[in-house]
Amino acid sequence: MNPTDAMNWITNLKQLNIEDFDMLGLSYYPQWQGYTPTDLGNFTSQLLSTYNIQLLIAETGHIWTRKWNDNSINLMSKVAPGYPESP
Repeated sequence: MNPTDAMNWITNLKQLNIEDFDMLGLSYYPQWQGYTPTDLGNFTSQLLSTYNIQLLIAETGHIWTRKWNDNSINLMSKVAPGYPESP
């Protein structure tokens, strides 16, 4: 879920008087979701200041190497801008 969709979803919950939560858990995969860690930080700040809801990244994936040393295929091939893989 991208930040805009998440904010719309929370707005809809609030309009339905569903308010008994104080934390939101999302997955974050920069390769497939198309927003940067900086964008995620901005969304976190917006979520906290607008609704007093904290964000928990419950699941994430980030390429840490492009080396292939096992029998598994590396699914990830792109890095998040500003966060290069390890040498």
